[in-house]
Amino acid sequence: MVMPMPLPPLEVGPPAANGTSAHHQAAKPRRRPLMIAGAAVVVLVLLLVLGVCAAVLAQTPTLTLTPSTVVAGGRVLVTAGKVPANQVGEIQLHSQTYRFPFKATASGAVSRQIVVPADIAVGDHTIEICWDSTCRAHQTLHVVAPGTVVSTPIASPSPTPSAGASPTPGQTPTSNPTPGSSPRPTSQPAPSPTPTRPPSPTPTPKPTPTPAPTITLVSVSALGNTVVVFHYFYAGSATVSVCQSGTCHTGGTFSVAGGADVQLTFKTPAGILPTLPLLTRFAYVTANSLTSTSVSVGA
Repeated sequence: MVMPMPLPPLEVGPPAANGTSAHHQAAKPRRRPLMIAGAAVVVLVLLLVLGVCAAVLAQTPTLTLTPSTVVAGGRVLVTAGKVPANQVGEIQLHSQTYRFPFKATASGAVSRQIVVPADIAVGDHTIEICWDSTCRAHQTLHVVAPGTVVSTPIASPSPTPSAGASPTPGQTPTSNPTPGSSPRPTSQPAPSPTPTRPPSPTPTPKPTPTPAPTITLVSVSALGNTVVVFHYFYAGSATVSVCQSGTCHTGGTFSVAGGADVQLTFKTPAGILPTLPLLTRFAYVTANSLTSTSVSVGA
C-alpha cells in the first residue's frame, strides 16, 4: 500500500495594524499634494487672465472731441491716442455715416479736424475711430441748430474797487486872541485840486491769425488725373499720394504756391481702381501731413 505524501504547511502572515492589509495602505490616495497642485494651477490661470486684461486695456485707443457740442456746419477737432504707429483708417460720424480718413503719427497720435454737415439732424451723434474694418473707440457729439448760442465757460470779472469818498475839510482854524490885540480874520482853506484822469490807452488791434492749412479732394480718375485744392498751404512743396483701401500710391512731389485756394492737377498713380456699376470705390489724398476727405473714383 502506498502512503500519501504530506502537504507542505501553509504560512499565514500576521495581520496589518488597524486591520488593513499592506496592499490597501499602498493604494490609499495622497489627497493633500493634489489639492496644493490644483490651487497653484488656479492661481496661475487667474494671474494670466488678469495680465491679458491689463494688456488689452493698455492698448485701447483714446478719443476726444473739441468741442463736444457744435452747431450744424461747424468744425470739430478729433484727437486720439494709443493708435498703432502710422496706422491708416477712418473717423466715422453717424447716424448717417460720414467718413473722414486719417493717418496716425509714428507715436500713435491722431489729430483731424472735421466739418459737421450743415444738413445733419439736430441731436446726439456718434463719432468713432476705425481701422482694419473694426471701430475701436467712440464719443458722443451734440449737434444744435444753426443760430443756437453754445455756452462756453467765462471767467468771472474781478470786482472793481469803488472810489473812496473825498476827505471832508476840517473846521476853519481860528487864532487865539492875544490880550490887548484885535482878533485876526478867519482864514479860509484853499480848495482841493480836481484830479485829472490820464487818457485811456488805445487798444492795439490783434492781427488776424492765418487759418490752418487744409486740402480738398475735387476728383479722382483711375485712368486720368487727380484734382486737389490746397488752402493756406505755405510749405512751398508737397509730396502727394492717392490712397485706396488702406494702400497709398505716390503721385509725386509738386511745388505749391501759397494762398487761400490753390488747385493742383496731377496724373493719378497706377493701382487706383475705378467704381463699378455695383461697387463704389473710394479714394483720398495725402499731402505731407494733410489728409483730404474721400470721394468716389471715376474711370
